[in-house]
Amino acid sequence: MTAAELLPTFREQFPEFASKTDDAVLLIINSALAIHAICELATIYLAAHICTIDADSGVGGSGGSVDAGGVREKTSDAAKSISASFVSLASKEGDAFYTNTPYGRMYITLRDACSGRRFSVRIG
Repeated sequence: MTAAELLPTFREQFPEFASKTDDAVLLIINSALAIHAICELATIYLAAHICTIDADSGVGGSGGSVDAGGVREKTSDAAKSISASFVSLASKEGDAFYTNTPYGRMYITLRDACSGRRFSVRIG
């Protein structure tokens, strides 16, 4: 949806902003739409990153695994055995896990833009 399409709904839902001009509200709605799009795109890049490290996906070769307990990295494997050792990636420093793939690096960029983005509009 475009900001122009959302304007009537905004006006109906939030009558307390009736004194703001349509142009000012459209500017704010456009900023909110940009943030929303960034957040959705970040989710897609995170999914691509996880697919890449997931050994079962056939895409990556790093030996990673995804299970119900979260993303884990395989650190060893016993030959002719079902035994494997894992270390939780949640324990790694900061965003190091995401720098393993170009998708993860883009995820960090988009995630930071999504969560850290602030905007303001001055009405003159």
